Amino acid sequence: MCDFSFGRGRSYRQRTLHPIDTQVRPVFGRTTVFSIPHAAVATGLLELPRSGALTWDVLMEAAKARWGRSADRFLRDAAKAGISMASVREASLKLPHALLGWPRQAGLLKRDKTFGLCSDLALTLAVMSKRAGHLVIRSRKPDFGWGILFGDPFEADEPLISAPLLSNEPWSGFHWDDEPEVSHECTT
Repeated sequence: MCDFSFGRGRSYRQRTLHPIDTQVRPVFGRTTVFSIPHAAVATGLLELPRSGALTWDVLMEAAKARWGRSADRFLRDAAKAGISMASVREASLKLPHALLGWPRQAGLLKRDKTFGLCSDLALTLAVMSKRAGHLVIRSRKPDFGWGILFGDPFEADEPLISAPLLSNEPWSGFHWDDEPEVSHECTT
């Protein structure tokens, strides 16, 4: 430890260096998107006809009609469906201490099917409520406001979190835009 003096009688102590545990790993390759309206559909809190398009506008209109932009009403319905604050806290323990991601523009959920969409409402609530910009901080006090929960989806590249692709249940059968779905998969 060293002392340094810089003019006017001020001195500064050099900080003791503490080791930082870091981990470098390759990019997972498939991202996971977290969206409260989508997780509410997967949980059965928000019902939409499978024949219609599952677009962001349709989801948000259905959410506003059901809960009237009231996060408290939404959280009460979630509790009735078994998603308690304790289950949200427990789900947040599955997250790394800090999760770096980015906002996913809701309109891009239409055609891009290279990501998984989290259907676990408790985990999605944990992620969205502890989000601060491009970062989810597990120890952060959750914010359960409507604008936070029902804001743009959050996308992250995290191998510890698995989510079904849009072609798998509970998402299969939904149309992701106004055009019918066309399969581009090869079969042998």
